[in-house]
Amino acid sequence: MTLTIEAIEQYLNEHPEAMESLRLKTDKQGETISFAERRAQMLAEKLSQTESKLAELIEVSRENERLFHACKQCLLDLIAAPNTRAIGKIIELSLGHQFDVDAHQLFLYGEPTGEPLPGIAHSSIDAQKAALAGLYPDDRPRLGAIRPEEAKALFPEVQTGIASAAIVPLQRNGAHIGLFCLGSKRGDHFHNQLGTHFLELLADIVCWKAQEER
Repeated sequence: MTLTIEAIEQYLNEHPEAMESLRLKTDKQGETISFAERRAQMLAEKLSQTESKLAELIEVSRENERLFHACKQCLLDLIAAPNTRAIGKIIELSLGHQFDVDAHQLFLYGEPTGEPLPGIAHSSIDAQKAALAGLYPDDRPRLGAIRPEEAKALFPEVQTGIASAAIVPLQRNGAHIGLFCLGSKRGDHFHNQLGTHFLELLADIVCWKAQEER
C-alpha cells in the first residue's frame, strides 16, 4: 500500500487527537519532541530571522541616511570651492573618510592655464584613450577592479596599490573635456552594480568648477 499525502491529511482530519501523540525525531539521537513543540520551534526560528532582517534593514536605512548627508555636504562644499585647487582637498576630506576613497585624479583635456595642481593633470582625449584602452568610458561611468598598470595610469601620483576605480567622463555640451577618477584599495569597492547617480552629479560639479577657471 502506498501512503500518500492525501491519505495522511484525511486520517488527521478524521483523527485530530493523533496530532497530540505525534512525536518527531530531533537532531539528537534518541530524542523526540511533540508536533506542537516542533511547530513552536519553527515559529521561533522564523521570528528570529524576521527580527534579524528588520534590524539589518534599519541599519541599511541609517547608513543610507548618513551617506545622503555626506553626499549633500560634499556637493555643497564643491559648489562653494573658490577654485580648482580647493576641489582636490574637498574630495580628499569628504570622500576619503565617508566613502573609503583612497585616491582621486582629475584629467582635463587641453593645455594648462596656470601652475600645476596636485591631483589635476592636463592631457588629450587621444592620449587617455591610448593609456586606458578598454577602460576608457564612453558616456557613462565605468566601475570595477583594475590591474596595477591601470592604477598607475589612472592615479600617477599615488604610490600605494589601488585595486578598484570609478572612471567618470566629464562632458560639456556633449563633448568630452576630461575624466574624473576615484580609487579604492579594496578590489570590490567600486563595481558595476553600484549606482552612479551621485558620481555623475559629482562629476558635473567638478566639470563646472574646472570650466569656471578657463
